[in-house]
Amino acid sequence: MTDQTSNSKELQAVPTDFQELDDLFSETEQENIVENRTFLAFFPSEKSGFHEDDSKDNYYLFSLLIQMEADVVIIPSNTNEKLKSLLMNFGLAELSDKSDISQKPYSDLLEIAKPFKLEFLSYSFFSTKQALSTFEQVVILGIPQEASKEAKMAQLGLLDQNLPSSILAALAGLFSYIQKAGVVYTYKGLLNINSINIVSLNDMLKIDYSSLMAFQILKSEIHPKMMGDGHSKEGLSVFNIMDRTSSFQGRQLLKTWLLQPCKNLNIIQFRQRVVSWLVNNCNMELLREISNHLRGIRNVPKITSRISNYAASIVDWSNLRTSTRSIIWLFDFVRNTHLAKESVILEVEFSNMDIGKLLNFQQVLSIFYNDAVFDDLRNILSWIERVLNFKESKLQGRIYVNDGYCEDLDNARCFYYSLEEHLTEVGSNEIERLDALGVHIPWIKVTYIPRLGYLLATGKEDNESRGDTIGSLDLTVQSYAKDLELAFSTSDTVYYKTSTMRELDEKLGDIFDTILELENECLHVLEQQVIPLLPMLYKCSKQTAQFDCFISMALTAIQYQWCEPSVTKNRGYVIKSGRHPLYELNSKVEFVANDTAATMNSLYIVTGPNYSGKSVYLKQIALIVYLAHIGSFVPAKEAQIALTDQIQTRIQTEDSISLHLSSFFLDCTQVAMMLRTSTNQSLLVIDEFGKGTMASNGMALLSATLLTLLEMKDKMPTVFCATHMYDILTNGIISKSNEQVSIMSMECIFERDTHLERELIPLYRVVPGLLSTESYAVHCAAKSGIPMYVLQRAIEVQTCLQKNETLELRNEKYQKKVSTVHRIVQEFLETDFTSASLTEEDWFPTWDL
Repeated sequence: MTDQTSNSKELQAVPTDFQELDDLFSETEQENIVENRTFLAFFPSEKSGFHEDDSKDNYYLFSLLIQMEADVVIIPSNTNEKLKSLLMNFGLAELSDKSDISQKPYSDLLEIAKPFKLEFLSYSFFSTKQALSTFEQVVILGIPQEASKEAKMAQLGLLDQNLPSSILAALAGLFSYIQKAGVVYTYKGLLNINSINIVSLNDMLKIDYSSLMAFQILKSEIHPKMMGDGHSKEGLSVFNIMDRTSSFQGRQLLKTWLLQPCKNLNIIQFRQRVVSWLVNNCNMELLREISNHLRGIRNVPKITSRISNYAASIVDWSNLRTSTRSIIWLFDFVRNTHLAKESVILEVEFSNMDIGKLLNFQQVLSIFYNDAVFDDLRNILSWIERVLNFKESKLQGRIYVNDGYCEDLDNARCFYYSLEEHLTEVGSNEIERLDALGVHIPWIKVTYIPRLGYLLATGKEDNESRGDTIGSLDLTVQSYAKDLELAFSTSDTVYYKTSTMRELDEKLGDIFDTILELENECLHVLEQQVIPLLPMLYKCSKQTAQFDCFISMALTAIQYQWCEPSVTKNRGYVIKSGRHPLYELNSKVEFVANDTAATMNSLYIVTGPNYSGKSVYLKQIALIVYLAHIGSFVPAKEAQIALTDQIQTRIQTEDSISLHLSSFFLDCTQVAMMLRTSTNQSLLVIDEFGKGTMASNGMALLSATLLTLLEMKDKMPTVFCATHMYDILTNGIISKSNEQVSIMSMECIFERDTHLERELIPLYRVVPGLLSTESYAVHCAAKSGIPMYVLQRAIEVQTCLQKNETLELRNEKYQKKVSTVHRIVQEFLETDFTSASLTEEDWFPTWDL
């Protein structure tokens, strides 16, 4: 079980304290067992600076909930009502009493976010005093239960003087909820924990949920066989193409890295350094061989939890053996390759880095050179293989101890296996004894049934042929010998107890129970030998999970020819031959790479015809920056990336009936968040803002937004904006002479005529300057399949609008009526109504309309 605590005490407008706990117990017969669930406790301290009416706070809180992938969010019952409403109205919250499901306006909005349940707990459970008492009921992996609570807290890293008391309060609420609600398996009422990791929000690059969707970081798809009722699978996403992990923990860790990009430069550079070494020193075949062995590492946190709780099955022990074997192989591989030399270099270079007190940063490879750890791993494997026989366990359907391990167990089994021969002899003697008593039975057999002992079996037909009543105590057979006592009967066999059978019970006992007891004793010895070594194994599994992620990123970099970016605290983004990782895979032709040279605190306006590649270009820039901040290689030939604190976009709008909001309103909400939360280290991507309303209003809003950003000067974020509203450039609204403004266009081969027969060919290449003020929407519509007569009419309408002329009607019926009306009006104007000769017919002429 891993508990991750997020501390955002330095963020003025963010809730200070979050606790995340990953519960990795497997399902058992108890109904209160939960597998792979994440619990997050939120304690709003007085110093958090959280304002319920501030959308900036809402943005941080909602983004955090998504990035942490919480299943259950726990808050004090006396939390401010506005904050409660905010959590409910995020739309993913599922009220405990399910009183009003209409309070979930975002329920259809986020396909990448997991639904979470909002739970309330009494404020008294969130006190520091409660936290201290809680640790008396907590079992820490590798620490005896009788250890002091201070020792347990020290093991978990919770005695840091700089750690806010609210962290302990949130942790107390988290533990209290888990124990009170009975949502996880606890051995003897105690909560078992592997470790707690403290994560600082100050080291996370913030990204809003709409950007995660626009970039397709994660994308779930329901498998067609499931008909919408089963588990989903990962669709086309960044995670999908990067996930080459082999272990369960590796996959979970890679997903965490993708959802929680880092802005700690030391961590980013370390990850890049390890991946770079793997790319440059290991070929694809070697990396795949390592990956295949990593596949043997099972869900170690779940295994260690079940073994520590004395609830492990033979499958758990088998998985432990497989995992230990794979880790030992990895130890041998690391020690026998150049990784040994490289790890020393890494250790020296990173030893003097100020990683931060809360991170407890460890070298990925350092554990592989610890001889004591290596010996402990071999001891675990040796004990498991010495005690357990997995092949026979599978046949027997229970844990089977190896022959030769326990002498008493071997003797009991030997007697059990030779029991049939012994019982055959006893049966012959019993037939002779019954014959002497006058009981004549054609056949008889002495059998042993576990839990019932030794029984005398005979055929039911033999008894029924003599008129015996089977199942009654006063049988005819029993009248022959009072020594017989009916035990039970089947369709063709009757089982009896006799004095001889009782004597066997007393003399030999229930041999099978004896065997089970001896096997349990052997298993207990194994547990006593292995459990003290589980903390070391758990630590190894965490390190191998990181190594698995590095290999996954290295395989991705090699296959797709990604480069190592240089992430520094410089003032710009320089990308050579950048590519979009997803569009490149789905392009029917060779993907056109583009360069980017952007300085910080600048505005870059990208123009060009429809379907010329503007949106893809903007997304690829943001994705390259995003990938660089998880320590990954990026799809480019070269890349220099400035350290960025957040990425916000106005690209994709997800409509929902339950939102009761228009698409344009949602677009404005995203832009408003940019203006309120961005800094001079932020990256903003604005794609076609203002297209959802009147052209003049949309252009006015876009112009005002860009001008407001430009007025920030040095505090301005880096902005990439794609638009068809050329008037903001041609009319001088955005000055081209402004040093902070750069204009780029998507190059196309096109004819200046408007005839549709002239094909428009986009080159998908970014060039500086304004090449055209035409969007060529009609040509795009032609490719989409709109009928030609509609497109011809569209050209006529466009021409009339440009020339401010009246549009001529093309329908003959309406044209005839219009000409008639014109004639009537003309005749009316030419009529002299003062003339005395004017007749009635002249006043009311017959006009054929």
